[in-house]
Amino acid sequence: MSFKNKASHWLDFYAFIAWVSIVIPVSIAQHFITTATGELTELNFIEEIPSLPPTKYYSLKRYYIDKESMSFYTSFGVGGRYRENFGMEIHMALPIFKNTRASFDQEPLAWLGLHYSQTISNRLDRSEKQYLYRQFEVESLNDFKHKKVSDFLYFERINPVESKDGYADAIRQNLRYQTNEMVFIGVNEPFEARNGRKWHWFFGSLLIGPMVWLIMILIPKKDKRELLRIKSGKSNEAAKKAVEELISMMKLDSDFFITPILICLNIVVFLLFVIRGLGFISFKGQDLILWGANYGPLTKNGEAWRLLTNVFLHDGVLHLVNNMSGLLIVGLILEPVLGRKKYLLIYLLTGVLGSLTSMWWNDNMISLGASGAIFGLYGVFFKPTFTQIFPY
Repeated sequence: MSFKNKASHWLDFYAFIAWVSIVIPVSIAQHFITTATGELTELNFIEEIPSLPPTKYYSLKRYYIDKESMSFYTSFGVGGRYRENFGMEIHMALPIFKNTRASFDQEPLAWLGLHYSQTISNRLDRSEKQYLYRQFEVESLNDFKHKKVSDFLYFERINPVESKDGYADAIRQNLRYQTNEMVFIGVNEPFEARNGRKWHWFFGSLLIGPMVWLIMILIPKKDKRELLRIKSGKSNEAAKKAVEELISMMKLDSDFFITPILICLNIVVFLLFVIRGLGFISFKGQDLILWGANYGPLTKNGEAWRLLTNVFLHDGVLHLVNNMSGLLIVGLILEPVLGRKKYLLIYLLTGVLGSLTSMWWNDNMISLGASGAIFGLYGVFFKPTFTQIFPY
Protein backbone atom coordinates (compact mmCIF):
# COMPACT_ATOMS: atom_id res chain seq x y z
CA MET A 1 0.00 0.00 0.00
CA SER A 2 1.33 3.45 -0.88
CA PHE A 3 -0.08 6.95 -0.56
CA LYS A 4 -1.11 7.64 -4.14
CA ASN A 5 -4.21 9.17 -5.65
CA LYS A 6 -5.73 5.77 -6.33
CA ALA A 7 -5.55 5.01 -2.61
CA SER A 8 -6.87 8.35 -1.35
CA HIS A 9 -9.48 6.55 0.76
CA TRP A 10 -6.63 5.34 2.97
CA LEU A 11 -5.62 8.95 3.52
CA ASP A 12 -9.16 9.69 4.69
CA PHE A 13 -9.00 6.71 7.06
CA TYR A 14 -5.68 7.84 8.52
CA ALA A 15 -7.01 11.37 8.92
CA PHE A 16 -10.07 9.99 10.71
CA ILE A 17 -7.90 8.00 13.16
CA ALA A 18 -5.81 11.12 13.82
CA TRP A 19 -9.00 13.11 14.42
CA VAL A 20 -10.30 10.49 16.88
CA SER A 21 -6.93 10.50 18.70
CA ILE A 22 -7.30 14.23 19.26
CA VAL A 23 -11.04 14.51 19.94
CA ILE A 24 -11.33 11.79 22.61
CA PRO A 25 -8.73 13.15 25.08
CA VAL A 26 -9.93 16.72 24.47
CA SER A 27 -13.54 15.73 25.23
CA ILE A 28 -12.50 13.87 28.37
CA ALA A 29 -10.40 16.86 29.46
CA GLN A 30 -13.35 19.22 28.95
CA HIS A 31 -15.59 17.03 31.12
CA PHE A 32 -12.86 16.78 33.74
CA ILE A 33 -12.37 20.55 33.85
CA THR A 34 -16.12 21.05 34.13
CA THR A 35 -16.43 18.79 37.16
CA ALA A 36 -13.03 19.53 38.76
CA THR A 37 -13.38 23.31 38.83
CA GLY A 38 -15.38 24.87 41.61
CA GLU A 39 -15.16 24.51 45.36
CA LEU A 40 -17.67 22.99 47.70
CA THR A 41 -19.24 25.80 49.73
CA GLU A 42 -20.73 24.63 53.00
CA LEU A 43 -23.89 26.47 54.05
CA ASN A 44 -26.14 26.22 57.01
CA PHE A 45 -29.16 27.55 55.12
CA ILE A 46 -29.99 28.46 51.52
CA GLU A 47 -30.40 32.12 52.57
CA GLU A 48 -26.61 32.45 52.96
CA ILE A 49 -25.99 32.18 49.20
CA PRO A 50 -26.36 35.92 48.31
CA SER A 51 -23.71 36.93 50.88
CA LEU A 52 -21.03 34.59 49.48
CA PRO A 53 -19.14 34.47 46.16
CA PRO A 54 -20.88 32.14 43.69
CA THR A 55 -19.41 28.64 43.34
CA LYS A 56 -20.38 25.50 41.46
CA TYR A 57 -21.06 23.19 44.42
CA TYR A 58 -22.94 23.71 47.69
CA SER A 59 -23.75 21.61 50.71
CA LEU A 60 -26.70 22.52 52.95
CA LYS A 61 -26.96 21.42 56.56
CA ARG A 62 -30.66 22.21 56.70
CA TYR A 63 -33.07 22.68 53.84
CA TYR A 64 -36.64 22.02 52.81
CA ILE A 65 -37.71 21.18 49.25
CA ASP A 66 -41.39 21.81 48.59
CA LYS A 67 -42.61 18.98 46.35
CA GLU A 68 -46.16 20.33 46.44
CA SER A 69 -45.08 23.51 44.63
CA MET A 70 -43.36 21.63 41.80
CA SER A 71 -43.76 22.94 38.26
CA PHE A 72 -42.72 21.16 35.10
CA TYR A 73 -42.07 21.75 31.42
CA THR A 74 -42.43 19.18 28.64
CA SER A 75 -40.38 19.37 25.46
CA PHE A 76 -39.99 17.27 22.33
CA GLY A 77 -37.22 16.95 19.80
CA VAL A 78 -36.25 15.00 16.71
CA GLY A 79 -32.76 13.53 16.30
CA GLY A 80 -30.69 10.86 14.61
CA ARG A 81 -28.94 10.88 11.27
CA TYR A 82 -32.23 10.36 9.43
CA ARG A 83 -34.37 12.09 12.06
CA GLU A 84 -35.64 8.68 13.11
CA ASN A 85 -35.65 9.38 16.86
CA PHE A 86 -38.36 11.29 18.73
CA GLY A 87 -37.22 12.52 22.14
CA MET A 88 -39.53 13.36 25.04
CA GLU A 89 -38.29 15.29 28.08
CA ILE A 90 -39.84 16.50 31.32
CA HIS A 91 -37.97 19.10 33.39
CA MET A 92 -39.22 19.64 36.94
CA ALA A 93 -38.37 22.55 39.25
CA LEU A 94 -38.91 22.35 43.02
CA PRO A 95 -38.38 25.42 45.26
CA ILE A 96 -35.75 25.13 48.02
CA PHE A 97 -36.29 26.82 51.41
CA LYS A 98 -34.73 26.98 54.86
CA ASN A 99 -37.66 25.18 56.45
CA THR A 100 -41.37 24.50 56.01
CA ARG A 101 -42.40 27.83 57.52
CA ALA A 102 -40.28 29.80 55.05
CA SER A 103 -42.22 28.31 52.13
CA PHE A 104 -45.32 30.26 53.18
CA ASP A 105 -43.92 33.77 53.31
CA GLN A 106 -40.66 33.79 51.28
CA GLU A 107 -39.61 33.52 47.68
CA PRO A 108 -37.22 30.64 46.88
CA LEU A 109 -33.58 31.58 46.30
CA ALA A 110 -32.92 28.39 44.35
CA TRP A 111 -34.68 25.43 42.76
CA LEU A 112 -34.00 21.73 42.63
CA GLY A 113 -34.02 20.39 39.07
CA LEU A 114 -35.22 16.90 38.13
CA HIS A 115 -35.09 15.52 34.62
CA TYR A 116 -36.85 12.62 32.87
CA SER A 117 -36.34 11.62 29.25
CA GLN A 118 -37.26 8.89 26.81
CA THR A 119 -36.66 8.30 23.09
CA ILE A 120 -39.06 6.51 20.75
CA SER A 121 -39.26 5.98 17.00
CA ASN A 122 -40.17 9.07 15.00
CA ARG A 123 -41.84 6.88 12.38
CA LEU A 124 -44.77 6.07 14.66
CA ASP A 125 -48.05 7.76 13.87
CA ARG A 126 -49.44 10.52 16.04
CA SER A 127 -51.78 8.34 18.09
CA GLU A 128 -48.96 5.92 18.98
CA LYS A 129 -46.72 8.80 20.01
CA GLN A 130 -49.45 10.28 22.16
CA TYR A 131 -50.03 6.92 23.85
CA LEU A 132 -46.32 6.41 24.55
CA TYR A 133 -45.98 9.97 25.82
CA ARG A 134 -48.88 9.53 28.27
CA GLN A 135 -47.24 6.32 29.46
CA PHE A 136 -43.90 8.10 29.86
CA GLU A 137 -45.60 10.96 31.73
CA VAL A 138 -47.35 8.60 34.15
CA GLU A 139 -44.15 6.68 34.86
CA SER A 140 -42.19 9.90 35.41
CA LEU A 141 -44.76 11.36 37.79
CA ASN A 142 -44.97 8.08 39.66
CA ASP A 143 -41.20 8.03 40.10
CA PHE A 144 -41.30 11.65 41.25
CA LYS A 145 -44.01 10.83 43.77
CA HIS A 146 -41.79 8.26 45.52
CA LYS A 147 -38.51 10.16 45.10
CA LYS A 148 -36.74 11.35 48.24
CA VAL A 149 -35.49 14.91 47.94
CA SER A 150 -34.23 15.46 51.48
CA ASP A 151 -31.03 13.40 51.63
CA PHE A 152 -28.67 14.85 48.99
CA LEU A 153 -25.00 15.00 50.00
CA TYR A 154 -24.40 18.19 48.01
CA PHE A 155 -25.83 20.25 45.14
CA GLU A 156 -24.36 21.23 41.80
CA ARG A 157 -25.32 24.65 40.50
CA ILE A 158 -26.13 24.88 36.81
CA ASN A 159 -27.02 27.70 34.46
CA PRO A 160 -30.43 26.84 32.92
CA VAL A 161 -29.93 29.28 30.04
CA GLU A 162 -26.45 28.15 29.00
CA SER A 163 -27.30 24.46 29.39
CA LYS A 164 -30.23 24.93 27.02
CA ASP A 165 -32.51 22.75 29.11
CA GLY A 166 -36.09 23.20 30.20
CA TYR A 167 -35.51 24.15 33.84
CA ALA A 168 -35.93 27.87 33.19
CA ASP A 169 -39.16 27.13 31.31
CA ALA A 170 -40.37 24.95 34.18
CA ILE A 171 -39.69 27.73 36.70
CA ARG A 172 -41.65 30.21 34.58
CA GLN A 173 -44.62 27.84 34.68
CA ASN A 174 -44.82 28.16 38.47
CA LEU A 175 -47.84 30.25 39.44
CA ARG A 176 -46.97 30.64 43.09
CA TYR A 177 -43.43 32.03 43.03
CA GLN A 178 -41.52 34.50 40.90
CA THR A 179 -38.85 33.38 38.45
CA ASN A 180 -35.55 33.14 40.31
CA GLU A 181 -33.61 30.90 37.94
CA MET A 182 -30.85 29.52 40.20
CA VAL A 183 -31.07 25.77 39.65
CA PHE A 184 -29.39 23.01 41.65
CA ILE A 185 -28.97 19.34 40.78
CA GLY A 186 -28.93 17.05 43.81
CA VAL A 187 -26.01 14.59 44.09
CA ASN A 188 -25.98 11.50 46.30
CA GLU A 189 -22.33 10.47 45.96
CA PRO A 190 -19.29 11.81 47.87
CA PHE A 191 -17.94 15.10 46.59
CA GLU A 192 -14.47 13.58 46.14
CA ALA A 193 -15.88 11.02 43.68
CA ARG A 194 -17.36 13.57 41.25
CA ASN A 195 -14.55 13.10 38.69
CA GLY A 196 -14.70 9.30 38.70
CA ARG A 197 -11.86 7.89 36.60
CA LYS A 198 -11.77 10.71 34.06
CA TRP A 199 -8.10 11.43 34.81
CA HIS A 200 -7.11 7.83 34.05
CA TRP A 201 -9.18 7.78 30.86
CA PHE A 202 -7.59 11.06 29.75
CA PHE A 203 -4.01 9.83 30.04
CA GLY A 204 -4.96 6.44 28.60
CA SER A 205 -6.53 7.98 25.48
CA LEU A 206 -3.68 10.49 25.23
CA LEU A 207 -1.20 7.62 24.97
CA ILE A 208 -3.13 4.94 23.11
CA GLY A 209 -4.46 7.13 20.27
CA PRO A 210 -1.12 8.53 19.08
CA MET A 211 0.57 5.15 19.53
CA VAL A 212 -2.00 3.46 17.29
CA TRP A 213 -1.62 6.19 14.67
CA LEU A 214 2.19 6.07 14.76
CA ILE A 215 2.11 2.31 14.26
CA MET A 216 -0.28 2.76 11.34
CA ILE A 217 1.99 5.21 9.52
CA LEU A 218 4.77 2.62 9.54
CA ILE A 219 2.66 0.30 7.34
CA PRO A 220 2.48 2.18 3.98
CA LYS A 221 5.46 2.85 1.77
CA LYS A 222 6.60 6.37 1.13
CA ASP A 223 5.73 8.07 -2.12
CA LYS A 224 9.20 9.14 -3.31
CA ARG A 225 7.83 11.72 -5.76
CA GLU A 226 5.75 13.43 -3.12
CA LEU A 227 8.69 13.30 -0.71
CA LEU A 228 10.85 15.15 -3.25
CA ARG A 229 8.07 17.70 -3.80
CA ILE A 230 7.92 18.39 -0.06
CA LYS A 231 11.70 18.78 0.19
CA SER A 232 11.74 21.16 -2.77
CA GLY A 233 8.90 23.27 -1.36
CA LYS A 234 6.52 22.61 -4.27
CA SER A 235 4.03 20.87 -2.02
CA ASN A 236 3.62 24.03 0.08
CA GLU A 237 2.98 26.07 -3.05
CA ALA A 238 0.27 23.61 -4.13
CA ALA A 239 -1.42 23.83 -0.72
CA LYS A 240 -1.31 27.63 -0.83
CA LYS A 241 -2.79 27.63 -4.31
CA ALA A 242 -5.59 25.30 -3.19
CA VAL A 243 -6.51 27.63 -0.31
CA GLU A 244 -6.51 30.64 -2.64
CA GLU A 245 -8.79 28.80 -5.07
CA LEU A 246 -11.18 27.90 -2.24
CA ILE A 247 -11.39 31.55 -1.16
CA SER A 248 -11.92 32.71 -4.73
CA MET A 249 -14.85 30.29 -5.06
CA MET A 250 -16.87 32.33 -2.57
CA LYS A 251 -16.39 35.61 -4.43
CA LEU A 252 -19.48 36.94 -6.15
CA ASP A 253 -19.41 37.17 -9.93
CA SER A 254 -21.90 36.98 -12.77
CA ASP A 255 -21.75 33.16 -12.99
CA PHE A 256 -21.53 32.38 -9.28
CA PHE A 257 -23.78 34.78 -7.41
CA ILE A 258 -26.79 33.00 -5.86
CA THR A 259 -24.93 30.10 -4.22
CA PRO A 260 -22.68 32.25 -1.96
CA ILE A 261 -25.72 34.31 -0.93
CA LEU A 262 -27.70 31.17 -0.03
CA ILE A 263 -24.77 29.76 1.95
CA CYS A 264 -24.28 33.04 3.83
CA LEU A 265 -28.00 33.30 4.55
CA ASN A 266 -28.09 29.80 6.05
CA ILE A 267 -25.01 30.56 8.14
CA VAL A 268 -26.47 33.86 9.39
CA VAL A 269 -29.68 32.14 10.53
CA PHE A 270 -27.61 29.50 12.33
CA LEU A 271 -25.49 32.18 14.03
CA LEU A 272 -28.65 33.93 15.22
CA PHE A 273 -29.63 30.71 16.98
CA VAL A 274 -26.20 30.51 18.61
CA ILE A 275 -26.13 34.19 19.64
CA ARG A 276 -29.53 33.83 21.30
CA GLY A 277 -28.18 30.93 23.35
CA LEU A 278 -30.40 28.29 21.74
CA GLY A 279 -27.54 25.85 21.21
CA PHE A 280 -24.76 24.91 18.81
CA ILE A 281 -24.55 21.14 18.33
CA SER A 282 -28.34 20.81 18.31
CA PHE A 283 -31.47 22.83 19.05
CA LYS A 284 -34.72 22.21 20.89
CA GLY A 285 -37.76 21.29 18.82
CA GLN A 286 -39.82 24.13 20.30
CA ASP A 287 -37.22 26.71 19.24
CA LEU A 288 -37.06 25.31 15.72
CA ILE A 289 -40.85 25.46 15.39
CA LEU A 290 -40.86 29.03 16.73
CA TRP A 291 -38.34 30.06 14.06
CA GLY A 292 -40.25 28.48 11.18
CA ALA A 293 -39.59 24.73 11.04
CA ASN A 294 -42.03 22.60 9.08
CA TYR A 295 -44.50 20.92 11.44
CA GLY A 296 -47.60 19.30 9.95
CA PRO A 297 -50.29 20.37 12.46
CA LEU A 298 -49.21 24.03 12.13
CA THR A 299 -48.34 24.04 8.43
CA LYS A 300 -51.73 22.60 7.48
CA ASN A 301 -53.50 25.00 9.83
CA GLY A 302 -52.78 28.19 7.91
CA GLU A 303 -48.99 28.46 8.34
CA ALA A 304 -48.00 27.31 4.86
CA TRP A 305 -45.02 29.70 4.88
CA ARG A 306 -43.23 27.06 6.96
CA LEU A 307 -42.77 25.04 3.76
CA LEU A 308 -40.21 27.65 2.67
CA THR A 309 -38.77 29.05 5.91
CA ASN A 310 -37.68 25.63 7.14
CA VAL A 311 -35.33 25.36 4.13
CA PHE A 312 -33.07 27.96 5.79
CA LEU A 313 -33.02 26.30 9.21
CA HIS A 314 -30.63 23.60 10.47
CA ASP A 315 -30.75 21.69 13.73
CA GLY A 316 -27.02 21.80 14.47
CA VAL A 317 -23.57 22.69 13.22
CA LEU A 318 -22.96 19.29 11.59
CA HIS A 319 -26.27 19.49 9.73
CA LEU A 320 -25.31 22.96 8.50
CA VAL A 321 -21.78 22.01 7.42
CA ASN A 322 -22.95 18.91 5.52
CA ASN A 323 -25.66 20.78 3.63
CA MET A 324 -23.56 23.84 2.80
CA SER A 325 -20.72 21.64 1.54
CA GLY A 326 -23.12 19.88 -0.81
CA LEU A 327 -24.61 23.19 -1.94
CA LEU A 328 -21.17 24.69 -2.67
CA ILE A 329 -20.15 21.74 -4.85
CA VAL A 330 -23.31 21.57 -6.94
CA GLY A 331 -23.57 25.37 -7.11
CA LEU A 332 -20.11 25.72 -8.66
CA ILE A 333 -21.15 23.42 -11.50
CA LEU A 334 -24.84 24.14 -11.94
CA GLU A 335 -25.36 27.88 -11.41
CA PRO A 336 -23.16 29.03 -14.35
CA VAL A 337 -25.13 26.69 -16.65
CA LEU A 338 -28.66 27.47 -15.43
CA GLY A 339 -28.26 31.17 -14.74
CA ARG A 340 -29.26 33.03 -11.57
CA LYS A 341 -33.05 33.08 -11.94
CA LYS A 342 -33.54 29.48 -13.02
CA TYR A 343 -31.04 28.23 -10.44
CA LEU A 344 -32.75 30.10 -7.58
CA LEU A 345 -36.21 29.04 -8.78
CA ILE A 346 -35.20 25.36 -8.83
CA TYR A 347 -33.62 25.70 -5.37
CA LEU A 348 -36.74 27.22 -3.80
CA LEU A 349 -39.19 24.99 -5.68
CA THR A 350 -37.43 21.72 -4.81
CA GLY A 351 -37.02 22.95 -1.23
CA VAL A 352 -40.79 23.43 -0.91
CA LEU A 353 -41.45 20.08 -2.63
CA GLY A 354 -39.07 18.44 -0.17
CA SER A 355 -41.00 20.00 2.70
CA LEU A 356 -44.30 18.74 1.28
CA THR A 357 -42.83 15.25 0.86
CA SER A 358 -41.57 15.24 4.43
CA MET A 359 -44.97 16.32 5.71
CA TRP A 360 -46.72 13.70 3.58
CA TRP A 361 -44.39 10.99 4.90
CA ASN A 362 -45.00 11.95 8.52
CA ASP A 363 -47.04 15.06 9.27
CA ASN A 364 -46.25 14.84 12.98
CA MET A 365 -42.50 15.21 12.43
CA ILE A 366 -40.49 18.42 12.64
CA SER A 367 -38.61 18.82 9.36
CA LEU A 368 -36.09 21.45 8.34
CA GLY A 369 -32.92 22.00 6.36
CA ALA A 370 -31.78 22.70 2.82
CA SER A 371 -31.46 18.99 1.98
CA GLY A 372 -34.57 18.91 -0.21
CA ALA A 373 -33.42 21.89 -2.26
CA ILE A 374 -29.87 20.55 -2.57
CA PHE A 375 -31.04 17.10 -3.63
CA GLY A 376 -33.27 18.82 -6.16
CA LEU A 377 -30.25 20.58 -7.66
CA TYR A 378 -28.32 17.32 -7.78
CA GLY A 379 -31.32 15.73 -9.45
CA VAL A 380 -31.15 18.34 -12.20
CA PHE A 381 -27.43 17.72 -12.54
CA PHE A 382 -27.63 13.92 -12.71
CA LYS A 383 -30.69 13.68 -14.99
CA PRO A 384 -29.62 15.38 -18.24
CA THR A 385 -32.03 13.28 -20.30
CA PHE A 386 -34.93 14.97 -18.54
CA THR A 387 -33.58 18.49 -18.15
CA GLN A 388 -31.70 18.64 -21.47
CA ILE A 389 -29.14 20.93 -19.91
CA PHE A 390 -25.98 18.84 -20.09
CA PRO A 391 -25.40 17.31 -23.55
CA TYR A 392 -23.73 13.93 -23.79
